[in-house]
Amino acid sequence: MILPAQGIGWIGRIQRLHGGDRGRVTDVRIVDTRRTRLVLDANAALLTLVTCYPFDAINPGGPLRWLVTAAERLKSKTYLPTVAAAT
Repeated sequence: MILPAQGIGWIGRIQRLHGGDRGRVTDVRIVDTRRTRLVLDANAALLTLVTCYPFDAINPGGPLRWLVTAAERLKSKTYLPTVAAAT
């Protein structure tokens, strides 16, 4: 999946080792790791991408993270709920 500039609602392909599927971005947020703990549900069909933010920071490893969550599209054409960041 290419990181979407379009944001929530963007639909893209999630490539896996043995094939792929389409997913929809359900959440995009910037979190401060000093104040937020990320809680993930291992049983949910979600892909959460985490990277440092801002992208053009001079000093790497700052406290901000950019999170993009995508839900795998189900056969019924509905989507799973987004992951929640606990604060």
